[in-house]
Amino acid sequence: MGWVKRAVPIVLAIFPVIGGVENSSLYFNVAFAVVLMSLLIQGGTLTLMAKWLKVEVPIGTVPNRRGPLGILPENDFELFVYGVENQDLDDVPIRLLRFPSGH
Repeated sequence: MGWVKRAVPIVLAIFPVIGGVENSSLYFNVAFAVVLMSLLIQGGTLTLMAKWLKVEVPIGTVPNRRGPLGILPENDFELFVYGVENQDLDDVPIRLLRFPSGH
């Protein structure tokens, strides 16, 4: 679904081109450049941000369980379940867990 969010501005920028609006190619080019830069910046910094926030999964870790998320039948989102081995977390409900701030 991420591609849909990025495609919407480009599709919307096509309407002025179709309508013959003055400088419509400029609108389209700006929308395309913004979407492309957003994609490159977000995609390029994802690993760094995960490390900085300490939310990355260690290499070689395999989920205990894996299955479809089941929100919509036409998507392929998956749910990954990992075990956390930490005695301090035994019998603590997930709603009471405090996650690191990343600082």
